[in-house]
Amino acid sequence: MYENKLWVFDNIIDQQKQNLIESIWTGVNFPWFFVKNVTGPFSPFNRPSLQHNIVFDSKKNSSFLDYVLPIIDNSCKKIKFKYKDILRVKTFLQFPLNLKDYTMEELHIDDAQKHLVVLYYVLSSDGKTVIYDRDNKTILKSIKPKKGRVVIFDGSYYHTSEHPKENMRSVINCNLS
Repeated sequence: MYENKLWVFDNIIDQQKQNLIESIWTGVNFPWFFVKNVTGPFSPFNRPSLQHNIVFDSKKNSSFLDYVLPIIDNSCKKIKFKYKDILRVKTFLQFPLNLKDYTMEELHIDDAQKHLVVLYYVLSSDGKTVIYDRDNKTILKSIKPKKGRVVIFDGSYYHTSEHPKENMRSVINCNLS
């Protein structure tokens, strides 16, 4: 049903929920954890970020899942997809860095198993998400982060992001089966 598909929707949740998530995610009580490279430990780039695993290996890892469920539910309802499992929910916070090389992050897929990606933007910022076809050469879409926007796509599509140059970039990445 979602194979070879890609959707972008603005205001997937109402403005009040968008503001609440933004205030929590950027507040002093959100438990962020440092990672050396945003795309993983084997990335050739040195692009640190903060992350928080909300669901890991299909197991709830954080009480913040309750804030994410309306994003998942509204996204799935919009494309008429019934998910069986939430495989992973991970949120990131990236800061502008004084980089010499702004080459995009490493192309990757989130999981080898068949899945749907729901990517929610907590903040409006620079640092686009770029989604490629399975050949890793053809850009299907380049999406600018906008608060309340969600990008939903076939998890077999390779994707990457541009590192922000001017603003913090925060996303919630959900993988569903």
